[in-house]
Amino acid sequence: MLAGAVLVALFTIPTTYEELKIAQGLAAPTTDNANFIKSDERDALDYLAHLKEPGSVMTRSYLGAAVPGKTGRRTYIGDCLWSEPNCLGLTYNAQWLFQGQATPAAAQSFVLSSGARFVLADCQTTADMRKLLGPIIRSAHGFGCAAVYEVE
Repeated sequence: MLAGAVLVALFTIPTTYEELKIAQGLAAPTTDNANFIKSDERDALDYLAHLKEPGSVMTRSYLGAAVPGKTGRRTYIGDCLWSEPNCLGLTYNAQWLFQGQATPAAAQSFVLSSGARFVLADCQTTADMRKLLGPIIRSAHGFGCAAVYEVE
């Protein structure tokens, strides 16, 4: 009986240890992980959840994954399991916008063609969204490092 317990321990303890190391790495707070958003981003999502005006949200993929569950709204891009077809293309398009690689005219055209009513700039956004979206912004609401822009 003791020999059986020792054998089981020899095979299960190292495997369990390795699995716990993997789980720790997957669950640790990291950049671009929607499981660990900043409080300012949470406040922006709460704002969108309580707005009466309908409309979908344009944001980057990691925060977009939280948009439907947190706000009840559609998102331009979210988790690639349900952001198909062309998830990578949608992700690159959003990155292009939020990293400030677009010209104002191209950014405005892109946002308007997406059908999004709201643009959610997360805390990693490097673009000056007011400059990029200027004339199509109806209202802007800041939440520390995050912001929500209502567009035409």
